[in-house]
Amino acid sequence: MNNENPIEEPIRFNAQQWKQLLQWQLDGKSYQELISPEIEGIQIKPFYDIEDLPALLPELEHPSRVWLQERIRAKGYDQGWTGVQKAMSQGADSLRITWLGTAEEALGLMEKIGEFDLLQHWVFDRVTSDLIHRLGGLSSEAKARVRIEWDPLALLSITGNWRENQSSDLALWRQMHTMLALDHLCIDTSRYQEAGASIVQQLAYTMAQLEVYFDQLPTTLDQHTNALQQIHIHTVVSGDFFMEMAKVRALRWLVSSMGTWYGLNLSVTVTLRPSRRNKTVYQTNQNTIKSAAELLSGLMGGASALAPLAHNELIQSDDAQAQQEAFHQLAILVRETGLVGQDLGRGSYYVEYLTDQWAQKAMALNQSIRKSGGWIKAMYGGIIQQKIEQQHLKSLKAYQSTEKKQPTPEDLDTSTWNKSPFARFVPKKTAIALLPVRRLSEIDERKWYRL
Repeated sequence: MNNENPIEEPIRFNAQQWKQLLQWQLDGKSYQELISPEIEGIQIKPFYDIEDLPALLPELEHPSRVWLQERIRAKGYDQGWTGVQKAMSQGADSLRITWLGTAEEALGLMEKIGEFDLLQHWVFDRVTSDLIHRLGGLSSEAKARVRIEWDPLALLSITGNWRENQSSDLALWRQMHTMLALDHLCIDTSRYQEAGASIVQQLAYTMAQLEVYFDQLPTTLDQHTNALQQIHIHTVVSGDFFMEMAKVRALRWLVSSMGTWYGLNLSVTVTLRPSRRNKTVYQTNQNTIKSAAELLSGLMGGASALAPLAHNELIQSDDAQAQQEAFHQLAILVRETGLVGQDLGRGSYYVEYLTDQWAQKAMALNQSIRKSGGWIKAMYGGIIQQKIEQQHLKSLKAYQSTEKKQPTPEDLDTSTWNKSPFARFVPKKTAIALLPVRRLSEIDERKWYRL
């Protein structure tokens, strides 16, 4: 060691030297044996080098603040305000309110919440002309912190039906954006992943869903005034840490790029919660560990808001302790790790490579959807549902080949359940095949619990 310089520069290897080192350590085996089978058309190598960096890298500003979001579902003012007070006591600074009540009560609650430093994201199950007119009467203070989500395409994919019909629903969506001159557009794409879609499919279907809305934009908004400035995407993140991290980065990159196609300069806000797809109803403490890793990957990938998922949410409703624990877990990740504002993916050869691969493959798939008639036609033809079903079965086969869980008596105890974790399909007439939530462990659980 050089005594004048006790901290020596590390030895730097190029890609060829790394391969030679690996070849020597493999004792005659082939380097190719270390390359994994294809995952969505991508072969994962044992190491990545500067040579793997794509020529074009996304230039996106990493979020400098991450909101802690609490979800509330309410049918009236009193129920909604109770949920808001509970969320504030836990430390939430963002609310996602799914509203099932009247327009008058919604406006009253918006104004009430507007007295506090809270971001309000309102999700409406149904929109009427009366609601649109009432929203126009919001105070400027409330408007600054209110985001409106009326996503008839997401509702179509979840329920299989329009609220009224395609023409009426899209006309109301257009009316809302015209009369209110909203500077934001909010969509929910969480069902793709929870139904079984691959990362490439999730990204491509999100792009196709947005294109339907971009084509509906009033001309006063999509031209030189650039009134539309923000895209808010609510989605989920699952267990493949670096791949999900790259997914969030690719999503922000793709949507920002889409704005330029329409002459819009868009900022992209991604709100994430842990997926239900890989969660189980047995040994629910493992769900806590999964959720922590998923939220961390979302945080590092560039999420602007994160929402918790209680470890026992599948089997218990309104478990205050579990919900509080989940929120505290989230608060620690955001407020105590020092990761907010740091783009940890930039400069990582592997993450940058994955980001580029997801984006390029999603772009190609989206172009195929566009050429075949777009998102609505693909859903009516069952193409998207069929492709997601195929991917689900592929993932399920891989899961069942590795998961050898055998239930214990403790696992089979259902005394603490107050709701069933299993989907119950009621036959009804639908315009399209819907996208159900498909948990990977559900088939085995149904056998064990015989429910």
